[in-house]
Amino acid sequence: MTTAPDSRSQPSAQPRVSSARLASRRTRSSRLDVGLLAIRIGIGLSFVLLLALKPADATKFLVKATGTVAAGHLWPASILSMAAFFLMFGLFTRAVGALSALACLYAVVATLHSGLPWFVLPVLSAESFVLFTALAITGPGRFSLDHLRQRRPSAQS
Repeated sequence: MTTAPDSRSQPSAQPRVSSARLASRRTRSSRLDVGLLAIRIGIGLSFVLLLALKPADATKFLVKATGTVAAGHLWPASILSMAAFFLMFGLFTRAVGALSALACLYAVVATLHSGLPWFVLPVLSAESFVLFTALAITGPGRFSLDHLRQRRPSAQS
């Protein structure tokens, strides 16, 4: 008859992490989460103020950028105005970030196609494209509704 070895007496296969190193990791993680929160709130508020509260200005921008306002040109504005609220609260951040990045990319291409100089209008859309792409890649961070949804225990267990 054999007995199972006592796991307490054998050294662990995992290396021990010092408490200072663990605290440093937590601090970096907290800073990253606060940074992502600041980016989400900042870009969300800017798009709420630009598009949701002033849709006439967004339409004027599209007329200047494309020369005409067609139904096909209104989808970027409507996506970005709804996405702003989702991003501020960190809800469906990766999907909303990807859709918003596509809308901003469309705005860049439409502006460049209209014949306006590349350094005048599409720079803001290009910066927004980069920010939305980064949010789609990194996710919302710990201070978000997505994080709360992931931590919620499943109903199946």
